[in-house]
Amino acid sequence: MGRVKAYAMDMEEKFWDIADKEIGGYEVYGEFEEMMLDLPEVKGCLAFNTLDDVKDTLEDGWSEFWSKNRALEPPRGPRTYVEFSHEGIVTRMPVMMKKI
Repeated sequence: MGRVKAYAMDMEEKFWDIADKEIGGYEVYGEFEEMMLDLPEVKGCLAFNTLDDVKDTLEDGWSEFWSKNRALEPPRGPRTYVEFSHEGIVTRMPVMMKKI
């Protein structure tokens, strides 16, 4: 096996290891996908797969993780967000709701 192929395969393995470790920290799939696709290790995956295949695999893994683990979380109220926009930059902030 060539050194370049071995390097790409090593990067791909690191990418999926990171996905396994980080998946539980993202309740919103889009945020998880964005973080993963910003990693330099994604280049190893793209050497052997299309971007759509990588995204599909990430989404399948995220959906499977949260379908199994959502019941283990403590119950929370509905999430409400407030969006602020300034000079084209949109910031989304969670609003904590308290029952009275």
